[in-house]
Amino acid sequence: MAFDQPAVLATAVADLVPVGRVTARRRNPLRGMLRSAIAGVDGVIELEVEIEGQPPLHVVVPRRADTQVDVVARAVNVAIEARSYLGPSADHVRRMSFDRSSKGLVGRTSAGEAGHLFDTFHLNADFLVPGAADARFAATSDRFEGTVVHEIWHVVEAAFEARSYRASVDFRRALGVVLGVETLEHAVRSWAPGSASPSSQAAVAELAAQVSDYATTNPKEATAEMFRLWWSTDEPSPVVARFGELLPEYLDARPGPPPRR
Repeated sequence: MAFDQPAVLATAVADLVPVGRVTARRRNPLRGMLRSAIAGVDGVIELEVEIEGQPPLHVVVPRRADTQVDVVARAVNVAIEARSYLGPSADHVRRMSFDRSSKGLVGRTSAGEAGHLFDTFHLNADFLVPGAADARFAATSDRFEGTVVHEIWHVVEAAFEARSYRASVDFRRALGVVLGVETLEHAVRSWAPGSASPSSQAAVAELAAQVSDYATTNPKEATAEMFRLWWSTDEPSPVVARFGELLPEYLDARPGPPPRR
């Protein structure tokens, strides 16, 4: 079956998304050309996923006959679950785009990116190519779902900071306490003023051990990595567990562990 026809792709994805209604969006040729140029691909198909109790999710997929439909559906299902778990704080996560819209996505140095637009996150189009030789783009692994929720968190956190910056500061302070520093900023390598202090160095090492080396890049990557691990790890580390405990208080997330565990 060729999935480069919008109606065919929509039907195939709908069969794998049990809680949503999936339809192909109508578009005029000019808008289609513009969307393709933005996505960095030859053509796109736009799907609309309607979910009871959530805003619609707009999904942009490269137009190709061999698109891995199960990967599209898996990403949609994870996005639906993450938005449901995070509640109203994730209502503005409205657009998921598989594309090559940035240097990192084109050069394959990025598996995903949060968009410059307030409501958008991007996934590398290589996830949809059958038989990916690069393990980073093998969507059968748990790493793929981790990428989806990592990027969703970036969009959610940006809105959280815009809505209540003071609360976001308190949120990061609570995470810093677990790492033995005043705030999470003191536990990442991008925090220049105190990066040479023994306590900061110890906190950076602790963050790497409890979360990941990538988490030490900056505070935003730290929290996105924490959400990724909170989403999927049966026995989260102390700082990840604390992150999960804070979600209902600061973002009105559903209490308890996420649906994936």
